Amino acid sequence: MADLRYERFPESHYAVFTMDRPDRLNAQGAQMRAELREALSEFSHDPDMRVGIVTGAGRAFSAGADLREMAENAGSVRANQTEEERIEAYRGNQ
Repeated sequence: MADLRYERFPESHYAVFTMDRPDRLNAQGAQMRAELREALSEFSHDPDMRVGIVTGAGRAFSAGADLREMAENAGSVRANQTEEERIEAYRGNQ
C-alpha cells in the first residue's frame, strides 16, 4: 500500500489507518480509496480488532478528494453517464 499505512496492534485490539500523502495534504485519490476499502475490509473481518483510528500524515488530516486527479480523469468520463454512474465511477465501484 503506497498511499495508506495500515498498522495492526492485535494485543491491544486496535488498528491505525494513516493516509500517507502529506505532500498533497492527504488528498484522497482512487488509489488511496481502494487501499482504504481493502484495509477496512480486512479490519472488519479480524476478530482481534475492536477499534480503528483513521489519521493523516503531516500537517493535515485530509484535504478531501484529489481534485487534480479528478480533473485529469474528467475526459475519461462518458458524457452520457448518469449522475449515479459518475458517483459510482468516482468511488471506484464500476
